Amino acid sequence: MLVPGVDPGFVRAFFVAGGRVAAERNLPPGGGAVLEVEAGLSAARRAGELDLDELLLVDSFLRRPPPELRIAPLQREAILRAAALLYPLASES
Repeated sequence: MLVPGVDPGFVRAFFVAGGRVAAERNLPPGGGAVLEVEAGLSAARRAGELDLDELLLVDSFLRRPPPELRIAPLQREAILRAAALLYPLASES
């Protein structure tokens, strides 16, 4: 899940795997985002057992997503494309 970050041009990425938030990363604009996405994907691959509380939290976002929320599969290029769509939203704040 991706949302505009606090800092202009940044995107906040939540890597969900195994029903839990496996990692949270700030994606900067430009090439630095690739490193952060790779770190998040690595954490997602190591995700442990199912956490029902986190799964319910994620479910609440997916049932009624805010307009700025973007969902992407756990694939580097898909995440980077979705993040690029949010950069204009993040810079408006």
